[in-house]
Amino acid sequence: MTDTIITFFRELTGNDYLTLFIISIIPLVELRGAIIFMGGMEGINLIAGMMCCVAGSSVMIIPIILIIRPLIRKLKKSKLFSKFGKRMEENLTERAPEVNGENENAIKKKMSLDLKKFWGTFIFVAIPLPGTGGWTGALIAALMDLRFKKCLPIIALGV
Repeated sequence: MTDTIITFFRELTGNDYLTLFIISIIPLVELRGAIIFMGGMEGINLIAGMMCCVAGSSVMIIPIILIIRPLIRKLKKSKLFSKFGKRMEENLTERAPEVNGENENAIKKKMSLDLKKFWGTFIFVAIPLPGTGGWTGALIAALMDLRFKKCLPIIALGV
C-alpha cells in the first residue's frame, strides 16, 4: 500500500523530496508517517528527506494558530452555528484563569500556568503517537489562547 501512495505522489509531483513534503502535510500521517514512507524510497538523502518531512509537517502550524480563534468568533455570530460557537467560547473562557494585574500571586500563578501550557504542548507534540503532531498541537495551542510568538517555537521544537 505504501508503494501505491508513493507512486501516486511521485507521478503527481515528479520529485521525491516534494513527495515527502506533501505526504508530511497530510493531517494524520504528518512527520512520523512521512519518515516511514521515506524508508520505502530509494536514492533519498536521509538528512534532506528529514528536513522536507519536518518542513511539511510544520507548514500548517501558522495558519491553524492564526485562523482558529477568529473562526470561533465568526461561528458565534452566524445564525446557523451560533450555539456551537458560543459553547466553544464559553468552554474556553470558563477554563481560562482570571489574572488581576495588581495581585502578585495571581501573576505568579499565570506565569506557572503559561509554563505548564508550554511544557504540556511541547510534550504532546513530541510524543510519537498518531494524532499528536503539529496539527493537533497548533489547534490545542490556539484553543488554550497561547500567544503566537510563544506557541510557534514550542510546536516547532516538538515536531
